[in-house]
Amino acid sequence: MRDNYWLRKSNDWRMGRRRLLQAGGAGAIGAAGFAIVGCGNDDDSGDASTNGNGNGNGGDTTNGGRPEPEGEARVAIAADFQAVEPPGRLGGQDLQAIQQMFESLVARDAAGNLVGGLAEDWEALEEGSIYQFTIRDGVQFHNGETMTAEDVKFSFDLIDEVEYMRATLPTFESCEVIDDSTVQVNLSQRDGGFPFLLDGFHFIVPQAYIDEVGLDGFGRDPVGTGPFQYANWDPGSRFEAEVFHDYWGEKAMVERLRLDIVGDDSTRLNMLQTGEAHIIAAVPPNQLEAIEGDLQVAQVPSGSNTFIHFQLITPERDGPIEDSPLSDQRVRLAINHAIDRDAIVDRILYGTATPMADALGEGMLGHDPGVEPYAYDPDRAEELLAEAGYGDGLELNFIYDSSPASQAQGQAITDFLEAVGITVTQEAIDGQTLTQRRREQNLHDMYISGYPDYSPDPVSRWQGGLVPTGTYVPFYDEQMVEYLDQVVPLSDPDERAEVIREAFDHLYEEAWIGFLWHPDAVWGLGNNVEWSPMPNWLYFRNSNTIRLNG
Repeated sequence: MRDNYWLRKSNDWRMGRRRLLQAGGAGAIGAAGFAIVGCGNDDDSGDASTNGNGNGNGGDTTNGGRPEPEGEARVAIAADFQAVEPPGRLGGQDLQAIQQMFESLVARDAAGNLVGGLAEDWEALEEGSIYQFTIRDGVQFHNGETMTAEDVKFSFDLIDEVEYMRATLPTFESCEVIDDSTVQVNLSQRDGGFPFLLDGFHFIVPQAYIDEVGLDGFGRDPVGTGPFQYANWDPGSRFEAEVFHDYWGEKAMVERLRLDIVGDDSTRLNMLQTGEAHIIAAVPPNQLEAIEGDLQVAQVPSGSNTFIHFQLITPERDGPIEDSPLSDQRVRLAINHAIDRDAIVDRILYGTATPMADALGEGMLGHDPGVEPYAYDPDRAEELLAEAGYGDGLELNFIYDSSPASQAQGQAITDFLEAVGITVTQEAIDGQTLTQRRREQNLHDMYISGYPDYSPDPVSRWQGGLVPTGTYVPFYDEQMVEYLDQVVPLSDPDERAEVIREAFDHLYEEAWIGFLWHPDAVWGLGNNVEWSPMPNWLYFRNSNTIRLNG
């Protein structure tokens, strides 16, 4: 297993002296299946943990031994937001603003375990068809109102009004208030993975405030419970937030947080080198050595994957596309054998990724370490194309993000495909357009895609992109639906892992996607910055653990 967590200097590519995390943090998840901390325990063990924002759950509003907030932390990220409040969220990149201001009932610690968030603990009833949550006492919204069980119920009731919530929490049926500190969530069936879907997908919002200003007004001036409160959002430019001094957990160590939207890789790097940014996202692999002196690189597994979507389902999602060459498994296998993943990872990604075999990376529940990546075998690819009737050549449309990094990857893939007789028409479009066209099923043949995993249990990815009801599904396979139906009711981690492994082995054997790689998240930090990104998480979070030294 790779030692995935390190802090390295550009003039010393060996393991840095100060680790971001102890090695094995994410690997522990894989060994244990998954773990839940603080579930229905009388000792409220969630209070001793660190939640998904990096916030201690002890309700310490005095900041303990941490320094009082001072200064402004400036973070340059690559992708713009489509919304900065939960009901408006469309893509994962929106979480980079949302998770600074909003929180879920449950959270994750650095090892990926579930811990108490806005709920102190929770309990599964009726074999996992009902969940009761004990609400944390004394939590305040940014407008000074106290969070109540009614706010939690209201937040759950929004699921039926918001498309992405319904798509990612499909078993939710209703929520009811039991008493001032307890809510009960009723599901349409047993769902052993339901708590894992809350962190990253479901946030608590204030009912009275939304009743007053409406969802549109809430989008313009959002109010949450997190360590930072909304200050300003200039779409396409920057997002700004201020420390929330009445935060229930460990208060942030900076007064202000600024997220600059900087799509150009070189500009972000220059901002870090000049001190204009304290932290930058998505350090280009080919520019790692350009970070000079004491500037730092924080590299962790992202919990994401990059692959080729084959567009094989109708826009209505009611059946497979029969007349596409990609509907033939032999063509899909040929594409997988035509691509030299190792070469791309080594020469374009500079080792900041792992070639994909199992679509689930290390640390994910159900990961099968026995699956090997498809062998790079252009001769076999040509044989398969000939068997499928395309020995004279095949023409396919290939779409990918227009960022320089994605274009380099797309061109390399194009070269490999053309080497085995596949003529590729390339189309590079911006990331937001690509996301929107994915949602509309308005892409042709194949395109580069990926899924970040918001928990170590992959059911959210499965529901969103591997069955016909999913928002981003590219193919139609009833067997994947049957496997999903089997796994959802299971609460035992070992039983869940077995079914998940079978399903993703089936995905591999059918070659429903073009298996590429699991990318790492690579962050640049200034020499006066202390901050640890969360492993198996692609986007910026843990904002209240940022510390500026001078």
